[in-house]
Amino acid sequence: MNVKDLKENDQVVFKVYSDIFEKKIYETGTVVSVNQDSHAVDVCWLEGYKNRNDMVDYEDMVAKYDKDGEYMKFGNISGPSVLLECDERCLDNESNIEVER
Repeated sequence: MNVKDLKENDQVVFKVYSDIFEKKIYETGTVVSVNQDSHAVDVCWLEGYKNRNDMVDYEDMVAKYDKDGEYMKFGNISGPSVLLECDERCLDNESNIEVER
């Protein structure tokens, strides 16, 4: 499934940087909206005892919960899911334009 095809209220697994672990870790959240102009997904998720909203880049979106999907494990998160893809169809390739000189 392509990241840009996510819908409001989809349950997702994504990567976010953790200051504690000093690396990106897997988290779960709910899609609030997809912003195709900024190539990011607005995700509401729980951090500690507080909820927060973050714009997560397409590249950091990993999977969507799907009860009919294949059982997968992402760190300490597991369940039936479908992997998300982000390819040239979901990105503006202006920065990747090659110019002949």
